[in-house]
Order: sequence, then structure tokens, then C-alpha cells
Amino acid sequence: MTRRYFSATLLAVGLAMGPAMANDHSSYHLFGFGAPCPDCYVKQATPALNHYVPTELSVRQPRPVVRRERARYDTIVENVLVQPERVVARHVPATVKTRHERVMTSPARREWRHQRDARGRDVLCEIDVPAQYATIAHQVEVAPARIEHVTLPATYRQRTRRVLVAPARTIVQHVPAEVHSIPVLSPYAPATERWVPSTHVDYQPRSAYSGRL
Repeated sequence: MTRRYFSATLLAVGLAMGPAMANDHSSYHLFGFGAPCPDCYVKQATPALNHYVPTELSVRQPRPVVRRERARYDTIVENVLVQPERVVARHVPATVKTRHERVMTSPARREWRHQRDARGRDVLCEIDVPAQYATIAHQVEVAPARIEHVTLPATYRQRTRRVLVAPARTIVQHVPAEVHSIPVLSPYAPATERWVPSTHVDYQPRSAYSGRL
């Protein structure tokens, strides 16, 4: 009974003086806890180790981009045949020339004519009447009428026309995925806990009490 009361009293004092004993190792020896105990074990905790690992993050998936191009036209000027070259027959009239000719209209002759003499008497005399001439014009054919063949050149005219240069088409372009590399925190080693003897070289006392297995 006395031994149990002493243990309880010692435990209460140790709890009250625990913070001070944690900073002063001599307190362990005060209560006999600093002495090596081959049957005492303490929990040794190792924190988890993490490191950053570069990780590729897909920001945008690959996708097709459809682009439509309209048809392209151009205006050209061209010569259009209106009438082809041809041969036609033409009538060429005769060629005439006007000529003047002096012709006798009345020949020379003798005829009786009544005349008055110097006394005023009416006398019948036979006289010579000279020939009469006149100038007349008449047409003379120089070249006869004829048919000649004439070649007429082709006839053209200009016109504008809209022509197709490039038809409408659809172009599909494949855009690759957009990937960014970002650092991601990844566990390198998990946190561990183990029971080690209180006399272990790695043991650093954190409390004045140890578990006994």
C-alpha cells in the first residue's frame, strides 16, 4: 500500500515538472529516469519526405480547325469572233467615158432665096448655103462590166468574262495539344514510426516517460 502511494505521488510530481525536466537532462537522474533502461522503448517518428516532380498537364486537347476558303474569280477581256473571214462577189459596172464629136448637121447646098436689090425690088437669087456642123457628146465604154470576188476580213469585238480561278475548298488543320509542365508535390518517403530502445544512439528524449513493453 505504501509502495503504490509513493508511485502515485512520484507520478504526479513528474507530470508537474515534466516541462522543466524536458529542458534539463539532470532532472532525469533526479528521479532515476536518465539511467539506461534495457527494457524501455520509445516511439521514434520520421516525418514524410516530399519532393516536387515535373508533371505534364494537358491544358488543351488536340483539335481540328476547319477553315473555309471562298471561290476566287477573275475578270478577263477577250476577243469574240462576230463574223468569220469570207469571200463575196461584187458586180463592177462598166466603165464609160464621155467623148465630144463634131458632126455635120446640114450639108452645103445651093438654094433659091428672095432678096431685095438696091432699088427695093424683089428678086429671086440662087445662093450657096454652107454646110452646118454641131458638137455632140456620147458615152464610150472603156471597160466592160464584170464580177469580181473580194475577201472580207473577220470581224471581232471585245467582251469581259468572269472566270473561276480557284474553287471553294475546306482546309482542315490539326492543332496539337497544349501541354504545360508544372511541379507537383509528390511523396518521396512516407512518414514512419518505430519503437527503439531508450539506449539507442538515435534516440533523443522528448519526454520523461517511456513505454515499457
